[in-house]
Amino acid sequence: ALSHLKSLDLRSNQFSGTLPNSIFTPNSTIRQLLLDNNKLGGDIPSSIGNMIHLTYFSATNNDLEGPIPDNITGLRKLSAIYLGFNRLNGSIPTRIGDLDTLVYLDLCSNNLSGSLPQELGSLSLLKRLNLSDNHLNGSIPHSLGKLSALKELSLANNNLTGEVPTVGVLANFS
Repeated sequence: ALSHLKSLDLRSNQFSGTLPNSIFTPNSTIRQLLLDNNKLGGDIPSSIGNMIHLTYFSATNNDLEGPIPDNITGLRKLSAIYLGFNRLNGSIPTRIGDLDTLVYLDLCSNNLSGSLPQELGSLSLLKRLNLSDNHLNGSIPHSLGKLSALKELSLANNNLTGEVPTVGVLANFS
């Protein structure tokens, strides 16, 4: 029916329930999926990995929960992931570093835990990284110093420890 749909914008409504698997089909042509400011709950379906053309995924300010599906890291055209202000838990997938086209990664205000993956340092196009207001722990990986395109970094309100790296881009945050 909507076989040529490029953008699906359902932001700022009162949609509730879970994300329907019917959106995440292997033959989807959707490049932008915008679901912000609704009341959507449940997990992000693992079938999101089917959306090989997806470049922009935003579902900020909903009631999504559960882990970030590992296979989201197979969406090699993604330039932006905005999933802040939900109830996502678990750790940040280590394969996030495979998303070499990623420019914006915002996972703020969730219940994410575990350490920051070293692999974040391989996201050479990343301009914005917001992981604030989670339950992340451990030290800041020195690999973040390799992010030469980074303009905005927020790691506030976590349980991070150790020294702040003074290499690369982090040395310019004074």
